[in-house]
Amino acid sequence: GVLVRKAKAGDIWTEKPYGDFVLELEFKTAGNSGILFRKPDPTTKAKDRLEIQILTPSAKGPSKHTCGSLYDCLAASKEMCRKDEWNQLRLTSANNRVEVELNGEVVLNANLEDWTETGKNPDGTKNKFRQPLREFARQGYIGFQDHGAEIQLRKLRIKPLTSE
Repeated sequence: GVLVRKAKAGDIWTEKPYGDFVLELEFKTAGNSGILFRKPDPTTKAKDRLEIQILTPSAKGPSKHTCGSLYDCLAASKEMCRKDEWNQLRLTSANNRVEVELNGEVVLNANLEDWTETGKNPDGTKNKFRQPLREFARQGYIGFQDHGAEIQLRKLRIKPLTSE
């Protein structure tokens, strides 16, 4: 009942793409991973997908790379990841809105329409993306990133919010 990363396993992708959805899962991690979503073609390496960061807690506090953050774009409001324990994550992706609830508390609420410039976040900081987030696909595959760290996933549930 638990997905566990093995050496050089590679990312795991859903069999079909999703538009608006709610994804619920529990995870434990000893490092860096992420939930990739709205990826039009999972066989390409292009950074044309969004990512919710999964990462062990940081003493430095929230950043655009801490657990629950919209990777490289918007920091989670607080560090809610518990080290060496199961963490509950709920990701809601609905049209231009992305919300993350981590261990019972909403830590991220993003409006993708706020990203209007290539390589730039609404707060003026840079990001790694070659198009504004507002132009990203509103439908795509959901993936679980293999970034080289031990990660465990369980109780995965995807609920489409529209008929797909």
